[in-house]
Amino acid sequence: MIRQARVQAGPTASLSLWIVGGFFCLMWYPAPAVADTIAVIVPEQSRITSIPKATLKRIFLGMQREVSGERVTPVQLPISSEIRRDFNRAALGMSEKQVSRYWLREALAGGAAQPAVFEPDEIANVLQRDTTVIGYLPIAAARKIRGVKIVAEIP
Repeated sequence: MIRQARVQAGPTASLSLWIVGGFFCLMWYPAPAVADTIAVIVPEQSRITSIPKATLKRIFLGMQREVSGERVTPVQLPISSEIRRDFNRAALGMSEKQVSRYWLREALAGGAAQPAVFEPDEIANVLQRDTTVIGYLPIAAARKIRGVKIVAEIP
């Protein structure tokens, strides 16, 4: 608890103590966690070796269905996932709200379907069953999965 000290020097001294006390409180407040790099992953047998960010945006917004002559089916994490929010911001250049509005407009216009949603541990299984799937995970998790390869890294 911060206490205001009464100092005979006047109101400026009292204000200074509040500022200094607030500064020390901020020093002890934990900083937000730094987001991990996000890895875009495909099955190991895929011919895709790398994907530029602009192409990722088109794939995950349903505008492009092939890369290097191979069909791709994007999958995404649940809306509650911080990694999903980071991916949308970094790769798509959109907030979660903007992405949701985009998919609503697409649905109303009869356009592309939104990517299927899977939990992080399910994405590995889906990638091993379906050779067209492209997804994303934190890079540390992606490196632990057998049978997949990283085709893009999103800081």
